[in-house]
Amino acid sequence: MSNLSEASKQALVNELKGNIFEFLVAQNLAVHFRCEEKFLLNLSDSTKILIEDYHQSLSKIDNEVLLKIMLSLKAVIPIITDKIAHLFPQKIVNIHWLGKILARNDNAFWGEADIVLILESDNDSIESANHYVGISLKLCKKNSFINTKSAGLKSFFEKYFSVFESHLVDQEKFSKAVDRSFFQLGYMLYQKRDWTFPGYFCALWKNNESELPGDLAPDDHEVLLNLYQDLNQLLYTQLIHYHNESAEKFLHVCRKLIGLSKMQEVMVLCEHEQHEILHTKVIEFDEIVKIKHAEIVKKPRVVEIFLDQIILQLRIKPMNKFTTPSYKLNCSIKRRDSREDK
Repeated sequence: MSNLSEASKQALVNELKGNIFEFLVAQNLAVHFRCEEKFLLNLSDSTKILIEDYHQSLSKIDNEVLLKIMLSLKAVIPIITDKIAHLFPQKIVNIHWLGKILARNDNAFWGEADIVLILESDNDSIESANHYVGISLKLCKKNSFINTKSAGLKSFFEKYFSVFESHLVDQEKFSKAVDRSFFQLGYMLYQKRDWTFPGYFCALWKNNESELPGDLAPDDHEVLLNLYQDLNQLLYTQLIHYHNESAEKFLHVCRKLIGLSKMQEVMVLCEHEQHEILHTKVIEFDEIVKIKHAEIVKKPRVVEIFLDQIILQLRIKPMNKFTTPSYKLNCSIKRRDSREDK
């Protein structure tokens, strides 16, 4: 680990920190609700070993971060348990950690949940509607956006805007626009080198130039940014069209992009600075449902949708390499400050 660059080290710390924090929140909730024994029995031996490895790795890299995480739980857990007790008065009888590192939270039934609290009921089935609480846990830097959804740009409208009758036609038009923009990008970059663009980034490019956006020369990077801005304008125009057609349907889509789609779910946003958690906010489904107004704002490289106390940001990005016509659209949110500029 001593050979890691500073950027790689920080990325590793963030990964370890996020997963350890998620596990510790689940474990401390189990302690609070007096079902820790069941919680631990739910964990496989391999999961327990993995968590122990994460603890040891983080303590070796930056033990201070690990200590700050553990100390922060004293403030975070009461906020979550108070909200849960208010929303769901039933007794909590078991807790399951689905966990991002376990790749178990892709079951459509659980939605966005990282942690599942099982409520006391006559039904013994864990997957029993109305007898569980799903917690989506988000750890983010102060005043920063946190990812909630990600989709390919060529399937975004098809996947999330199906409530609009024109969504398939709109997706097809948008996908063709993406292909045209990609061809224009390749044509311009090849032309600057007196090469002929064959319609794709061929071996000539791959053998002489980088495929990573961060490695591009400033003038080439400007060409790439112009592509993103053109696509961002198209995205903004389409969103405005949907909102004008039906504000109600548009808000329905926004709620899904925020990351809360079921009544039995809550989202916990934990904002930190220098690895110390400063603010914890529990967002409930009813709070999202009550949003009645959306204001769409286009910025240089993103589109932001102002939804009461939440800002939903949509950002177009390449799929790692810019040399393929595959772009993704990242959706992220943050709490809106009352002084936030639009």
